[in-house]
Amino acid sequence: MAAFIARITLNAAWALDTHHEEMLPIDRLVSEVRKDSEMSITVLTEKLSSCRLKISIKDDRDTLAISSLIRESFIRCFPDADVDKNLSCEITESVGESDGSEPVSAPRETPDYMKPSQPVEREAGQKKKGVSRSEREGVKKQLRNTSGGKDTDTDIEGSALDRIEKLIGCDDFKELVRGIHAVVPQIVKYNAHKSFTSRSYLFAVNDGYGLSTCLTLFAEFLGESKLIKLSPKKIFEFKLEAQTKDNDPLADAMRPLTKNSDAQLVMCYDISEWMTKVNSPEFRRFLKKLKTYSSSYIFIFRVPFIEKDVIRNIQQALDDVMITQPVSFVPLDINQLVCCAKARLDECGFTAEEDVWEVFSMRINEEKSDGRFYGIDTVDKVVNEMIYVKLVSNATLGEDNSVIQRDEIKSIARSLEADYITAETMLDEMIGMAAVAARVKEIVAQIVMADETAALERPCLHMRFVGNPGTGKTTVARIVGKMLKENGILRNGQFFEYAGRDLVGAYVGHTAPKTAEICRDAYGSVLFIDEAYSLYRDVGKSNNDFGREALDTLIAEMENHRSDLVVIMAGYPDEMTDLMKGNPGLESRMPYLIQFPNFTRDDLFRIFMQMVKRSFNYDEGFETAARDFFDSIDEDIVQSKEFSNARFARNLYERTWGKAAVRRQLDGSHRFVLIAQDLANAISDADFTTMLERKGSARLGF
Repeated sequence: MAAFIARITLNAAWALDTHHEEMLPIDRLVSEVRKDSEMSITVLTEKLSSCRLKISIKDDRDTLAISSLIRESFIRCFPDADVDKNLSCEITESVGESDGSEPVSAPRETPDYMKPSQPVEREAGQKKKGVSRSEREGVKKQLRNTSGGKDTDTDIEGSALDRIEKLIGCDDFKELVRGIHAVVPQIVKYNAHKSFTSRSYLFAVNDGYGLSTCLTLFAEFLGESKLIKLSPKKIFEFKLEAQTKDNDPLADAMRPLTKNSDAQLVMCYDISEWMTKVNSPEFRRFLKKLKTYSSSYIFIFRVPFIEKDVIRNIQQALDDVMITQPVSFVPLDINQLVCCAKARLDECGFTAEEDVWEVFSMRINEEKSDGRFYGIDTVDKVVNEMIYVKLVSNATLGEDNSVIQRDEIKSIARSLEADYITAETMLDEMIGMAAVAARVKEIVAQIVMADETAALERPCLHMRFVGNPGTGKTTVARIVGKMLKENGILRNGQFFEYAGRDLVGAYVGHTAPKTAEICRDAYGSVLFIDEAYSLYRDVGKSNNDFGREALDTLIAEMENHRSDLVVIMAGYPDEMTDLMKGNPGLESRMPYLIQFPNFTRDDLFRIFMQMVKRSFNYDEGFETAARDFFDSIDEDIVQSKEFSNARFARNLYERTWGKAAVRRQLDGSHRFVLIAQDLANAISDADFTTMLERKGSARLGF
């Protein structure tokens, strides 16, 4: 008997518009294909508009004949539809392909990994691995979801309830499932299934924190508990877009629904864009329509992790139509993310030395610093990079081992400083920063003395850095964290950098949890907030006042963790003064003020040449030409508020060696030596000339 794999895909938009009262188009098509008595069909996966079938056939038909059969079946089911536009079919011969099914309709969102249920004892002298064997087996299904692999029954150990208990975090979700599990005997005894299925749920969870996995496990738990007859699809997720004059998202959200009393699935609606409109008449009508489908679906509404008061308001609106239970998913902290990464490494056959996780944590901090972080998805990305860098190291050194070491992967964290250079040395090596360095050392010495003297109270650690762009504020803030760690003041000494606007959430009730999470990540380290006054500027501009909410949360965190968190705010002098005047509580908690003056022309020349000397050779005339150029820049430009200081020097440096690279290609030279003409070409570049002209009228000659 020959076997084939058929991958059938329908046009998604057409499938939504063509659903039958009792059956989706993909179901109707599969049912029609099954009518061929010479075929045995197993559904491997099925989604709203696609499926994967294993077809065992008794006769000698080939892939072309099977494709024609599916095409003819489509035409019989949907005679008015354009088969060429709405059907795609790929047939391949089956070569030992598993019949296990993938989670249906789950998007490619990386799920939460699992914790071991109990510690694993090791023999004396046995090297500690990242996770235990039981944990590795426990995460197989989740890891295969991540990589797009297949699940089989042998991949899953234990019931859905057992696997839910092993999830990292998700405490509220676990409590929900435990509560349902406890009442199952009563529901069964009194045949009160309708009472249970009439309930809905409100999940508050951020992107990348395992929503799809939790939905799938929840559906499997309900099926195993005999509370519902679980559909093969298990779950379906739909995001309600914001309403515009050109769309009707609520009507679109109803299209996937079909009334089918034979089986049920978990239907999750993302209502993030509708959180402020849940009391609107159109949303209430939408809820009433959903209620009529309660015999076929368990409804879950998803919003981001937001304040409890906002969740309560949304719940009350939902409760007007259907009973709703809120469930919050607290974002995982760095220790939990490390646990996930260890599980991922172990599943791939790798382990890591303990000091590797400092590098991993720094990389995660960098991923968070732009305000966009996707939880376990990001962890998986970083772990894959660690594995690849390890393999490159193996290939380069001719080694073959699976133990990742710090030196092998330290390049993945851009902010990782050389361990052998002390913070004080780094500070002393900075050009034009003598006054700033002296002030930083004075502050650290005061804090150290307070810690060593019982009669002295440790001063508040928070600081203000004021100065124009490019004056070294970020670099010094990073060194401060390293110095405080070296002196035992901070336990981690890592560096978290955000812009003020990064603390503001996208929805009502999102700002305070987001700001608190940012602060929580930085406990034991430095939280650097650039242009924090952007929050103050927003205050009063709308009824939401997200900026004020972020500031209030930040001030509370600064006070509650004043001994374990250093907040450094940075920005222009005048704007920082306005921020402090408008927020007296903030100013009193930031006693240390460090001013960063603009660099002098001599400083800029030395910074420029320092970068050149680190990477390139240059001829005798190059340094003289550089000195002449920087001396020629007008003093008004150098001291202006808009001047970019060290960034100006870096831009010139990068433009100069870029010109030299072009020259080398043209003349075919094998030597790479910077010459005065390279600098002249860089300065004469139209973009660079315009940049200087915006700042004033510098003399561009030598």
